Amino acid sequence: MADWLSWKWTFFVSAGLAFVSVVLIAFLVTRDNRSNVISTNPLQHYVRILKNRRAWLGLVAMLLWMYCFYAVYTYLGLYVETQFSLSVGATGLVFVAYGVSNFISSFTGGWIGNYLGMRRAVTVAGIISILAYLGLGIASGLVAFVLALAVLAFAQGIGAPQLTTHNATVLTESRTTMTSLNSSFLYLGLTVGSSLGGVLYQNLSFLAVGTSAVIATLLALYISRISIKQ
Repeated sequence: MADWLSWKWTFFVSAGLAFVSVVLIAFLVTRDNRSNVISTNPLQHYVRILKNRRAWLGLVAMLLWMYCFYAVYTYLGLYVETQFSLSVGATGLVFVAYGVSNFISSFTGGWIGNYLGMRRAVTVAGIISILAYLGLGIASGLVAFVLALAVLAFAQGIGAPQLTTHNATVLTESRTTMTSLNSSFLYLGLTVGSSLGGVLYQNLSFLAVGTSAVIATLLALYISRISIKQ
């Protein structure tokens, strides 16, 4: 759309799709049964989370995991455009590989997690992500770059949902608070990743961004092995 019409059309079409989503949600999503909800002091949930090492370590692992991904992903389009001299439209098509691979892993990730176990699935996804981050930084050809991108998408489709599931279930009595905090730490990782990634990319190189993602992934894997019980 940006190549054929204008970059503004991406926002117009997104607004239309968002409106359709709101209509579908209004008619199809059922209401919660509020009669069974027990009113508690919200601060009790935060205190409970802070006292539970597995809970707050899981949130830190999510923050690091999302930093890795968004530090790299935010600047992939710019890197592809400059490194391979692609048009805006061709750059967008490169990300089809990411979308298709992530779509596939969304159907197989649960089975892989059940087969390997949550902690092992996160470890395998992290190792594959590390190789993909390095591959994106050193790939000299477009085909190799697209393959590394597809591999990264598949690994992320396995690892991130497993971490989210752990954070949502580690404290059953504070599930809603943990789920909310999981989203908060996810977006905090996005914020730090996109900002720090830009500094590294501008002052050093895209490979430096990938290297920082590798280091942060290793930290996330170490923390997740403490937080997640096999």
